[in-house]
Amino acid sequence: MFSWIFSIIFFSILHAPEADFKQQLENYLRKNLSSFDSFEYEIISRQWDQKKNKAEIIEDTPLLIKGDLAYVQIKLVHNNEELRTILNLRLKLYKNLLISTKLIKKDEPLSLEDFRLTKINVAELNGTPFTSFDELNQYEVKISINPGTVLINEITKKKPLVFAGDKIAAILERGNVSVSTEAFSKQEGAKGDVIKIEIPVNGSRKLFKAKVEDLNKVIIIE
Repeated sequence: MFSWIFSIIFFSILHAPEADFKQQLENYLRKNLSSFDSFEYEIISRQWDQKKNKAEIIEDTPLLIKGDLAYVQIKLVHNNEELRTILNLRLKLYKNLLISTKLIKKDEPLSLEDFRLTKINVAELNGTPFTSFDELNQYEVKISINPGTVLINEITKKKPLVFAGDKIAAILERGNVSVSTEAFSKQEGAKGDVIKIEIPVNGSRKLFKAKVEDLNKVIIIE
C-alpha cells in the first residue's frame, strides 16, 4: 500500500513540470487563437525535452503564424542558465465555412441554399475565408465554381447595384436636410462603393463623387 502511494506521488512530481507547461501552452494558444472555432497543435521543435528543460512561455509576446506553422517565444532554464528561444508548432486551425453543394456559374447570385457549413482546416486553405454569411445574397462569384468548393473572398465580389449610364437618385445630405436629384452613373458600383456621377446643372453636367447606398440610389459625398 505504502509502495503504491509512493509510486503515485513520485510519478506526479516527475511529470508535474511537463503537465504545467502543457497547460500553460494550451491556455496561451486558446487566448491567441480565439478567432478560430477549434485548433490542434503538435510540438515539432528538434531536441525538445520538457523533462530536461524547465520552460515558461513569454506571455506578452505575440504568437507568430505562417501557414500551418506557429512560433512561440519561451524561456528555458537549463543548468541554472536562462535562455530565450522559439518553440515551433504545427497547427490545424478550424473554422466553419461555406462549401458549395452545386455548380455555381460566374456572376450568379449567391444563396445560402447552395452551400453547407463544414469545419475546414484554414491553415491549409489557399485564400481568405468568406465569413460574411448574413450578407451572402449581396455577393456573386467571379468565376464558376464546382460542388465542394470552399467559398473564399478571392473568388467573390459584391453584386453591382448601379451600372455605368444608369439614371439614379442622388441624395445630398446637410445636417437634417436631405435633397434628392436626378443623376447619371459614370461607373458600376456595389453597395458601399464610391463612384463618379453626373448631375445636370443649367444645361450642362457636373461631376460628383457618391457612395452607392441601394439599387440606383447614391449619397453625394463631394
